[in-house]
Amino acid sequence: MLLSIWEQLTFNFSFKESKSFLPATRSHGGCHLCWLKKLTSLVRDAFQAFATLLDQILFWIKVLQMLSLMHKHVISIDGGVVLMPNNWKYMRRGISVWLDVPVEALA
Repeated sequence: MLLSIWEQLTFNFSFKESKSFLPATRSHGGCHLCWLKKLTSLVRDAFQAFATLLDQILFWIKVLQMLSLMHKHVISIDGGVVLMPNNWKYMRRGISVWLDVPVEALA
């Protein structure tokens, strides 16, 4: 039996129309507006979460900048700081020691 190209590409996949996930309402126009409001709210929340995360990252960059100016100190930092290449210039001002082992070995 020959299958069409569409059947070959979608073999074993089910098809869902995105509109089928919208709740049924009495007025068709109101449904789109309520979902737009919900989407706007989700985007606003996501933006706020991103802004908070960015503030935290910038805070820790400032902390690392200040700590890198100190002399004869041992400074403990976590992997998140090390993963940001912009922070390496501050870490290079001193001696860096790190653990190069699998996470399981640290537990």
